[in-house]
Amino acid sequence: MPKGVRPAMVDDFKMPDDASDALCHFISISMDKFGAYIRMFTNNQWVTGKIWYAADDARVMLDSFLIDHAQPSCPVDGWLSGMIRLFGRKSLP
Repeated sequence: MPKGVRPAMVDDFKMPDDASDALCHFISISMDKFGAYIRMFTNNQWVTGKIWYAADDARVMLDSFLIDHAQPSCPVDGWLSGMIRLFGRKSLP
Protein backbone atom coordinates (compact mmCIF):
# COMPACT_ATOMS: atom_id res chain seq x y z
CA MET A 1 0.00 0.00 0.00
CA PRO A 2 1.21 3.49 -0.71
CA LYS A 3 2.31 5.51 2.29
CA GLY A 4 -0.61 7.07 4.17
CA VAL A 5 -3.31 4.75 2.75
CA ARG A 6 -5.39 3.19 5.51
CA PRO A 7 -8.56 1.06 5.50
CA ALA A 8 -11.83 2.91 5.99
CA MET A 9 -13.27 2.49 9.46
CA VAL A 10 -16.70 1.03 8.74
CA ASP A 11 -18.97 -0.54 11.37
CA ASP A 12 -17.91 -4.17 10.86
CA PHE A 13 -14.22 -3.45 10.13
CA LYS A 14 -11.68 -5.87 11.54
CA MET A 15 -8.04 -5.42 10.59
CA PRO A 16 -6.51 -8.68 9.32
CA ASP A 17 -3.79 -10.23 11.48
CA ASP A 18 -1.26 -9.56 8.71
CA ALA A 19 -1.43 -5.95 7.42
CA SER A 20 -0.43 -7.18 3.94
CA ASP A 21 -3.81 -8.96 3.80
CA ALA A 22 -5.72 -5.64 3.88
CA LEU A 23 -6.39 -5.97 0.15
CA CYS A 24 -8.59 -3.72 -1.94
CA HIS A 25 -10.76 -5.20 -4.69
CA PHE A 26 -10.78 -2.58 -7.46
CA ILE A 27 -12.64 -4.18 -10.29
CA SER A 28 -13.68 -7.40 -11.98
CA ILE A 29 -12.83 -8.00 -15.62
CA SER A 30 -15.24 -9.81 -17.92
CA MET A 31 -13.76 -11.74 -20.84
CA ASP A 32 -15.16 -13.75 -23.72
CA LYS A 33 -14.41 -17.45 -24.32
CA PHE A 34 -11.21 -16.48 -26.15
CA GLY A 35 -9.89 -14.42 -23.23
CA ALA A 36 -10.54 -11.05 -24.88
CA TYR A 37 -11.63 -8.15 -22.69
CA ILE A 38 -15.35 -7.33 -22.75
CA ARG A 39 -15.95 -4.96 -19.83
CA MET A 40 -15.09 -4.10 -16.24
CA PHE A 41 -17.57 -4.09 -13.39
CA THR A 42 -17.58 -3.68 -9.64
CA ASN A 43 -18.79 -5.96 -6.86
CA ASN A 44 -20.25 -5.17 -3.48
CA GLN A 45 -17.82 -5.52 -0.58
CA TRP A 46 -19.80 -8.44 0.84
CA VAL A 47 -19.14 -10.40 -2.39
CA THR A 48 -15.35 -10.02 -2.30
CA GLY A 49 -14.88 -9.90 1.47
CA LYS A 50 -12.11 -7.34 1.02
CA ILE A 51 -11.39 -4.18 2.99
CA TRP A 52 -13.04 -0.84 2.19
CA TYR A 53 -10.93 2.22 1.37
CA ALA A 54 -11.89 5.85 0.87
CA ALA A 55 -12.17 6.94 -2.79
CA ASP A 56 -9.14 9.24 -2.53
CA ASP A 57 -7.04 6.36 -1.18
CA ALA A 58 -8.26 4.08 -3.99
CA ARG A 59 -7.08 6.68 -6.53
CA VAL A 60 -3.62 6.66 -4.93
CA MET A 61 -3.54 2.85 -5.05
CA LEU A 62 -4.56 2.82 -8.72
CA ASP A 63 -1.63 5.07 -9.60
CA SER A 64 0.87 2.54 -8.20
CA PHE A 65 -0.96 -0.72 -9.02
CA LEU A 66 1.41 -3.46 -10.20
CA ILE A 67 1.41 -7.25 -9.95
CA ASP A 68 4.91 -8.47 -10.68
CA HIS A 69 5.05 -12.05 -9.43
CA ALA A 70 6.76 -14.72 -11.51
CA GLN A 71 4.27 -17.32 -10.24
CA PRO A 72 1.64 -18.45 -10.90
CA SER A 73 1.56 -16.54 -14.21
CA CYS A 74 3.80 -13.64 -15.12
CA PRO A 75 1.92 -12.94 -18.42
CA VAL A 76 -1.45 -12.77 -16.63
CA ASP A 77 0.00 -10.51 -13.93
CA GLY A 78 1.35 -8.16 -16.60
CA TRP A 79 -1.97 -8.17 -18.46
CA LEU A 80 -3.93 -7.35 -15.29
CA SER A 81 -1.52 -4.56 -14.36
CA GLY A 82 -1.78 -3.15 -17.88
CA MET A 83 -5.59 -3.23 -17.83
CA ILE A 84 -5.68 -1.29 -14.56
CA ARG A 85 -3.18 1.24 -15.94
CA LEU A 86 -5.14 1.61 -19.18
CA PHE A 87 -8.67 1.81 -17.79
CA GLY A 88 -8.42 2.29 -14.03
CA ARG A 89 -8.37 6.07 -13.74
CA LYS A 90 -10.66 6.78 -16.70
CA SER A 91 -13.75 5.80 -14.73
CA LEU A 92 -12.95 7.92 -11.66
CA PRO A 93 -14.03 11.56 -11.27
